[in-house]
Amino acid sequence: SNITGNSRSFVENKVSIYPNPASSEFFINLETEIGTKIDLVLADANGRNIIKNILSTVSNQNNLNVMVPTEDLVPGSYMVLAKINGKESAHKVIIVK
Repeated sequence: SNITGNSRSFVENKVSIYPNPASSEFFINLETEIGTKIDLVLADANGRNIIKNILSTVSNQNNLNVMVPTEDLVPGSYMVLAKINGKESAHKVIIVK
C-alpha cells in the first residue's frame, strides 16, 4: 500500500537568504504552498527590537522571492523571523558595508 499519499502534511516550508553577508540588499526566498500565511520581520541579533515588518501576506505562489533593502541598516548581525502558518523560525543575516 502507498503510505506516502498524504505527503501534503510533510511539506517543509523552506527559507533561504542570499547574499549573506549582504551589503545593499538581500533576498528572502520562500518555498511554500499556495494559501500559506507568511509573516516576515527583521529583528536585531537577539531576535528583539523589531526593525521592520518585511512582509505579511498569504502566498499566491509556490516560490516567493522578497527583496529587503539594507541602506538604512547599520552593519552587523540581524535575524529574519519567519512565521509560516504559525510556525516560527529565525534566520541570521549579516549586513556589511
